[in-house]
Amino acid sequence: MVVLSEAATLARDLVRLNTTNPPGHEARAARHIADHLARSGIRAELHPLADGREGLIARIAGTEGGGTLCFSGHLDTVPIGTERWTHDPFAGLIEGDRLWGRGACDMKGGVAAMVVAFERLHRHGQGRAVTLVLTASEETGCQGAASLADKIGPADALLIAEPTSERVVIGHKGVVWLRLSARGKAAHASRPDLGNNAIQRLMDALRAVQGADFGVAPHELLGPATSSLGTIHGGVATNIVPDESNATLDIRLIPGMTAAGVRDEVQRLAGRDILVEEMLSLGAVHSPPGHPWIASLCDETSRVCGVCADPMGATIFTDASVLAPALGNPLVALIGPGDPALAHQRDEWCSVSAIDRVTDLYERLGRTFGACGE
Repeated sequence: MVVLSEAATLARDLVRLNTTNPPGHEARAARHIADHLARSGIRAELHPLADGREGLIARIAGTEGGGTLCFSGHLDTVPIGTERWTHDPFAGLIEGDRLWGRGACDMKGGVAAMVVAFERLHRHGQGRAVTLVLTASEETGCQGAASLADKIGPADALLIAEPTSERVVIGHKGVVWLRLSARGKAAHASRPDLGNNAIQRLMDALRAVQGADFGVAPHELLGPATSSLGTIHGGVATNIVPDESNATLDIRLIPGMTAAGVRDEVQRLAGRDILVEEMLSLGAVHSPPGHPWIASLCDETSRVCGVCADPMGATIFTDASVLAPALGNPLVALIGPGDPALAHQRDEWCSVSAIDRVTDLYERLGRTFGACGE
């Protein structure tokens, strides 16, 4: 019989708790982790976001003063989709070195590793202060992070447990979601000359926006800004000239771009007769690769996990977009077990041995963390 580590056991238990968002129900995971921390003598604060939805904050005060390291992860997952899974997505099946299930990779494996590393730091004494922040509702726009932002306090470095195949990621893109709406005039389809086709007007606007570079050169680590047409709706019947149409755009931001600037440029390209509304805005995050803490992070990760030491960038957004400004704009890095290509996929899984390696890494990073810039 295989004996699981504490981190792998906790990861399995978290996968068994359905926290798909919507509706979330992250309180199930938050309270399970709070009980886990309590057994190590750690008091956790539970903060409600909505009915059945909670985030968690726990703290190690440290004994040496100096900087604070913040561990963070999210408790929600995306839905399982309509495709049939090979294994029950909420059974927490461990087969060989693989933990199967929704959230195993993104990011309950990483959250479990952080919780166990945090407990070890508390158990054996910790020089620098460490804060553990676990959020609800990251997957739909970081609403849980926003609700906790003023309750955490400042930090010198922020470590996010996103799946990165154990590589160090020191920046990610931001995002703006925009809704474009066109109004027209309905008419019988046999007399389009009597109407004003809202779908056609919107398509003209979308063609004008397509391929915009927003006047910003590609970033050396994160690449170019991108735009993706996500949804389009319009019309009520084939034989009626449509009088209303709308579409949504996902625009990924790089450093140097602002949501307001992007919205204004889209409005200019689309034309003043198109209504452009902002649905979500999260800024890009980037840490300097030459900073001593980043260099140390890369060296430790290579040593403990056996991966390439070169830092990377990511196209996703994370809670760091919300937490970093709230924490005083600390250095930010993403490191976690799991292949990011498996996130949001059917038959999601995470390597059990990777969870254990990253647990050791998080503990090591907590122990070696010093005041940034020293």
